[in-house]
Amino acid sequence: MAEKPPSAALKGAIYGLLAVDAYFFLRQDWESLTAAAGAIGDLLGLARTFAASLDTLAWLVLLACFELETAWLSPRALEGANRVILHGLRMACYVLVLIALLGYLDDYRVSAAGPEQRLALADVVNASAWIVVVVALEGQVRAEEHGREAMVALLRPLLYAAYLVLLGVALFYGMEGSLLDAWDALLWIAAFFLIERNVELGGRMPRTGVQGLRRGG
Repeated sequence: MAEKPPSAALKGAIYGLLAVDAYFFLRQDWESLTAAAGAIGDLLGLARTFAASLDTLAWLVLLACFELETAWLSPRALEGANRVILHGLRMACYVLVLIALLGYLDDYRVSAAGPEQRLALADVVNASAWIVVVVALEGQVRAEEHGREAMVALLRPLLYAAYLVLLGVALFYGMEGSLLDAWDALLWIAAFFLIERNVELGGRMPRTGVQGLRRGG
């Protein structure tokens, strides 16, 4: 019996909840800036203040790019200008993710010892593990494009190890009472697990969207 791809309704619900979380993080960061009366000092201070917002917005765009590539657009639709646009968006998002990581590192540096510093360290571990996830996913998507199944199989354990780290961080957030961070972390794990399912199914997945329209045309 053929495996079914993740349902569009499930994906829509998870992605929508992540967008709501992005709004809360942006509001939270803006309130922090307002409370500091705009005294952020330098660019590193700006990255520290808006680390969560930059991180979340960048990952939302990356999530959309991966979803388009692995479930919606046909190989032909991923050529030419579309490919350049998607790659350009991803490169810009990777820069923002690295800037956010620098912000998390600076936040850990200036945090007071105790719960505040533990949470700041968890943010650093979380951001670093997500970079491992995206490197592994990028590798899987490119290997899938070129039919290199051995490479896909090689990268999968690395991806799952990173997910285990992320799950541990999510549980730690919950135990520390940072419930929004715990909820958000679990949503992101679920969202990228769905992307991983897209990659696993690969050619067995009936593509929707552009490819489906072309087949029906």
